Amino acid sequence: FAHAQAVDYNFTGASGGLWTDQANWTPKGEPGFGDRVSIVGKTVTLDLSTSVDSLYLNSSTLKGSGVLTTPSTVSDGVSEISLELQNIGIVETWSGWLTLSHGIEKGGNYQAAAGTEIEFAASFTLSGALAGSGMMSFTSGTSTVTGPYSADTTYVLKTLNINELDTANLLVNGGTVSLGNGSANYADMNG
Repeated sequence: FAHAQAVDYNFTGASGGLWTDQANWTPKGEPGFGDRVSIVGKTVTLDLSTSVDSLYLNSSTLKGSGVLTTPSTVSDGVSEISLELQNIGIVETWSGWLTLSHGIEKGGNYQAAAGTEIEFAASFTLSGALAGSGMMSFTSGTSTVTGPYSADTTYVLKTLNINELDTANLLVNGGTVSLGNGSANYADMNG
């Protein structure tokens, strides 16, 4: 039984094009399981549910009714993901900021590099780690964090529920939490 080799796909179609249009990709074809996807300076509509090995966005928007499952999402520039992302690995920013506006992202870890931001612009339940020396902004809805998080990261909150505040997972060494006009609710405080 032979396995197909992974392919590096670049979206080269017109901004607003469909993921399933094979002519939108170089090389020609539709990215799928095991493939690496790069989208630079475009808006792409995911019109089916699929899995890829990695997603790289640079000043791009990925939207649609499909569900994307990937172990690796990297963002450069100003990008947005406004569809269901089954994050089974890591979402990280290398530069600029990334807005996640669907609100049903599951699992995985989120890492904001210094000088970058990940904006959670809907209600989220995050079970993975929040880390990095950048910023995590919770700007809409109510989000719940059940995984570990780092105080090296700056958090800007609207409403954030932390199910369990455990000092083993909270590293206070120069990080800040800014509540602004929002609120933070703590269900259980251990430590």
